Amino acid sequence: MNIKKLNVLGMQVIVRIKKLNPVDKSVAEYDPNTKTITIDPTYSDLSLSYFHECGHALYQRSGMQQAVRNGPIEEVFCEAFSNFMEDNIVFMYQNYLKLKKIDKKI
Repeated sequence: MNIKKLNVLGMQVIVRIKKLNPVDKSVAEYDPNTKTITIDPTYSDLSLSYFHECGHALYQRSGMQQAVRNGPIEEVFCEAFSNFMEDNIVFMYQNYLKLKKIDKKI
């Protein structure tokens, strides 16, 4: 099942929900060649995994991957990004809606 495409700094990323190869033991993965995030629905913490993979797409698209060719740094960035999003997504969305209302009044 595909979810609506995600816009990552102008790059369209497909998000799929699909069982992954159990040998890899991956909950989710980002494929930079096909610009696809795949989430395995049989695991828990799916939103955290989704945000982590979004972090990989952002890291690549922002040019950080070319500037800092270091896998462990990319993983630290993606973990920090996913935890930030997981902890704040509802608050951020609520503020987004409030700010959109203010924008319309201006």
